[in-house]
Amino acid sequence: MEKWELLVFINNITLLREQLNQEIKRRQQYVLRSTKAGREMQQLRQALGDSLRTVSQDPSLDALLLEHEARKLDNTLSTTASLPPGLSLPSTSYRRSTTPQPK
Repeated sequence: MEKWELLVFINNITLLREQLNQEIKRRQQYVLRSTKAGREMQQLRQALGDSLRTVSQDPSLDALLLEHEARKLDNTLSTTASLPPGLSLPSTSYRRSTTPQPK
């Protein structure tokens, strides 16, 4: 084997090692992001369950209680940074539509 061939092989090995290290790092970051998103989804499920329990246990179901629980859920949702864009709140604030009350 010629010296230049050996150098080509060594360069190829070095390049492949660098690519492998980059891929390992990319996969580790993916696992970390996925783990964080999983924890945030669990927190959302917990908050939703708590709110549903609160609302379902109150027989009067007044508008103030519902608005309070909705705001709690909004605050919980706005603190989740890892959620996919479709599940996160819009960046601008929004107002809930209110259903007109019968007279």
